[in-house]
Amino acid sequence: MRYLATMLLAIYNINATINANRVIFYLKRLPLLGKRIPDRLYSDSELKMIATVIVTILNVLRKFIGKTIYIGLMMVLPLMLLFKEIQRPEYPAAFLQLFFFLSLIAGTVQISALLEANRNKYICIKLMRFNARDFVVPTLFARHATNFIYFLPSVMLTYALLGGKILHGLLLLILMTAFRLSFEAVQLLIYDKTRILINKRFLIQWLVIIPCLAAAYLPLFYHSVWPVGRILFSLPMILLLAAGAAVGIAYILKYHEYKRTIEATLKLDDIMVDFSKMKGEAIFSSVKMKEEDFSEESLRSGKFEKKQGYEYLNALFFERHRKLLEKPILNRLAIIGTVLAVGIIISLFFPEAAGQLEHNLPSILPSFVFVMYFISLGDRICKAMFYNCDISLLRYSFYRRKDVILRSFIVRLRKVVVLNLIIGIAICVALYIFVEVADISFRWMDLMLFTVSILCLSVFFSVHHLFLYYVYQPYTTELGVKNPFFKIINSVVYLACFACLQLRNVPGYFTLVVIGATVTYIIIGLTLVYRLAPRNFRVK
Repeated sequence: MRYLATMLLAIYNINATINANRVIFYLKRLPLLGKRIPDRLYSDSELKMIATVIVTILNVLRKFIGKTIYIGLMMVLPLMLLFKEIQRPEYPAAFLQLFFFLSLIAGTVQISALLEANRNKYICIKLMRFNARDFVVPTLFARHATNFIYFLPSVMLTYALLGGKILHGLLLLILMTAFRLSFEAVQLLIYDKTRILINKRFLIQWLVIIPCLAAAYLPLFYHSVWPVGRILFSLPMILLLAAGAAVGIAYILKYHEYKRTIEATLKLDDIMVDFSKMKGEAIFSSVKMKEEDFSEESLRSGKFEKKQGYEYLNALFFERHRKLLEKPILNRLAIIGTVLAVGIIISLFFPEAAGQLEHNLPSILPSFVFVMYFISLGDRICKAMFYNCDISLLRYSFYRRKDVILRSFIVRLRKVVVLNLIIGIAICVALYIFVEVADISFRWMDLMLFTVSILCLSVFFSVHHLFLYYVYQPYTTELGVKNPFFKIINSVVYLACFACLQLRNVPGYFTLVVIGATVTYIIIGLTLVYRLAPRNFRVK
């Protein structure tokens, strides 16, 4: 037991140090504050310890919050909103049904502390020369123990609030942990006998996950609940899962080929490159260009002979990548056209439903904040610019000068705005057509405010994505995304857009708020791009 605790402490210290160094690195890149953080912080053991403790506390809070959000979005929200006709006394049974199929079955298939590939295993086993078994076995039990703890408050509290017994909530987590330990041993046994890694066979995983999703939600959709609790909490099932966990733990402890197993899961010589590259390839797969994507006309540079400098460069880029940009625009226009056609058909057969829009147009405007966030092309264009252009040019110092960056930013912003405005205008035109065909009477002021808001949102999200790209440049040469501030700001904007879905009584000055936010964002964006991009807009 003492050896186990010592090993876990050593692994924790390594992981915490890596996380603390990462936090210090990004804090040093903050405007104003970053310059005040000295480099000696990396080697100052006392300050480093404080940073490590803070990072650990934040990480623990993040895990607790993450489990709570998961329970809320995947289980409580469907019960509250989608399945209102289910009787209140059936809520505990319905929650058990959701948790059983989503977490106990589907979640277990997705998770493998033994066979997953991660950087901690690479660092400890390859670089620090840890014994493979000494690393894997303690981290396995620690992983499932902490997972139990992180789930504990949200599951027990939710189950109790829905009308269930608290002890049943505790027993549910114990049974889930027992089942997951059993499945860890099963995966290890399958690999030992067949050399098949279940956690890398995504087809097998989805063959389990999809039926689990159907089994979890479809019965509730038809207002029925399966007696999962009656089976799961029965004495034979409890004894079966307990016996399975005991046998699984015994097999894990007696297994001696961990070095060979870890080599297969990590590919120790290539993991640092392959793991990032695999994720990067997936991130940038939608913006790759093939030889047949370039038309003969797009390769001619003569049509832009009147342009000079970076306007000429970007004109060539957008012309040669026109097919890559036209396809998502056409897809969005097709969706808008389909929605319009469906709306017209509904208005012909159910005119009273269409008439509801006459009084609700102002109230649905905030919902389009969320819609415009998702249909914006800014994120896709930024990935295309990095993958097909900037990843090479950023290696040259002239391309990172302040004047060059600002000039290129403005040229690209104009183009991105035009592309997003095509979609925004299409939404407005579709609304006008629907109004005329459905013979709905609107106040022209409402229509004008709706139009101005949609067009401003098109500009806003154009600025948003391009601004984040230039100020933080999150993409690495391995095609990964490596910048917490980029993710944090994107998450904040996403949450703000999602919050707009909850707005019902919209004030008349909502459009003015949108216009003000857009103008402010443009001014702040240009200022920060000029001041911060020369330092951050680079190859990483």
